[in-house]
Amino acid sequence: ANPDHPEFKHCYQLLDVFKGTSIHCKHIFLVTEALGIDLHRYRERFKRWMLPAPAAKRVTKQTLLASDYLHRKCSILYT
Repeated sequence: ANPDHPEFKHCYQLLDVFKGTSIHCKHIFLVTEALGIDLHRYRERFKRWMLPAPAAKRVTKQTLLASDYLHRKCSILYT
């Protein structure tokens, strides 16, 4: 909605959407920008696979900021 908004940077971008069919069912494919490491692999970097509190807080804050932006500025309810 607004790339200049500070919370916009917390949302990844949808580049394309297309439909396809497999032998099991129909699918909708969402093509997004390339992202960094996933949370599971990030967690493996730490002892006992536990995120340190500062890292967990950072991930949680970024997720909440992205959700707030989608809800308030884009009228999207992310569930």
